[in-house]
Amino acid sequence: MDLYDAEKQHERNWSLALYVFIGLIILCMVVIIIFYQHRPKYDPYTFCLLPKVESHTSILIDKTDRYSKPQTQKIRMILTSLSKKMIRGEKLTIYVVDAENIHGKDPIFDSCSPGSEENYSKLTEHRRIAKEKFDKLFYKKLESLLSELLTVEEHPKSPILEDLISLEKLDDFGNSVTNRRIILISDMLQNSDTFNIYKTDISAPITKLRLMPPQDFSGIEIFIYVIPREKFSIQQHYMKEWYWPTMLNGAQITFESIL
Repeated sequence: MDLYDAEKQHERNWSLALYVFIGLIILCMVVIIIFYQHRPKYDPYTFCLLPKVESHTSILIDKTDRYSKPQTQKIRMILTSLSKKMIRGEKLTIYVVDAENIHGKDPIFDSCSPGSEENYSKLTEHRRIAKEKFDKLFYKKLESLLSELLTVEEHPKSPILEDLISLEKLDDFGNSVTNRRIILISDMLQNSDTFNIYKTDISAPITKLRLMPPQDFSGIEIFIYVIPREKFSIQQHYMKEWYWPTMLNGAQITFESIL
């Protein structure tokens, strides 16, 4: 091969290398574009997943109940632990149970979790900024509400069931939401016009009682943290074993006592 042919071969090799290099750049750009088009999108102000929320946790705190200091500390620990475990874009709302039904009321807390550092990619998103968002705009906001939430108020009624029904019918907690969870903190002693445990003969079979029709809570997880009442322990056992499983038809119910 003479000098001329060698130079031509060298030029072809460089051209081939250049084409390969340009092809790799184009391929990388296509991959990046596809990645950004298909990754989840979040509202920059509410942190909620777009176009709709797929996970919603709602907390009901019964303000008609009295909490001991150890119980208050345990509840605070449960709620703060829950907030830190929420996934990015998961919605959290908080309502209080008082004498009035929550129907038509705004939640006292309504925000989607911006996610903890672990929810953010090391390659494409700033984890330190994510932590600052979580601490300032979600966790600390929730923490500031807890003292107020756990302050007991005297109320003549405790319409727990009615509040659960109203919650289930909310647009952002309906069947279109893939993952629905309710956290309920209460002594679970229903006291309303539809059912008053304090005036009910619990020795009678539940089928003989005049109850409203069982409600459909299929697909909803309900975690109930029960505040024990020594004076009404028999009634609480009745509510746990019969009333709530009957009325909350289809729900996955978990009970846990807060001592």
